[in-house]
Amino acid sequence: MVLTNENRGRLPAAARATVETKRVASIDLFGDAKELVIRHFDVDYRLRITGNGKLLLTK
Repeated sequence: MVLTNENRGRLPAAARATVETKRVASIDLFGDAKELVIRHFDVDYRLRITGNGKLLLTK
C-alpha cells in the first residue's frame, strides 16, 4: 500500500506505528540554495536555512 495524506489516518494505530518515516538530507533538498518552497494542498510554505544553520518553515 502506498501511503498518502488521505489514507495514512485511516490505518489502524498498530499499522501506522510500523510505517517508516522517510529521511532526506537537507543538502539533497537545498543544494547550494538557502531557501525552498514546499507546495502543500495548494499553499506555498518557505523552508529557509537561517544564519545560525537552523531550519525555519513559514507560510
